[in-house]
Amino acid sequence: MFTVQHERLRPFTVQVNTLKIRDIGTRFNVKLHPERIDVAVLEGEVELDDGRSLNINC
Repeated sequence: MFTVQHERLRPFTVQVNTLKIRDIGTRFNVKLHPERIDVAVLEGEVELDDGRSLNINC
């Protein structure tokens, strides 16, 4: 579980395998399973980047 206060100059990023999760001022949880990664956003937004050209904001 992460509770992050957004700092534009120092972004907080969690990397799980090839997936990068960048906070945009939020509370979120990350759980790694053998077949998938669960990201639960409780408040605010996160940006997901799996190395492909598509970024997903949640």
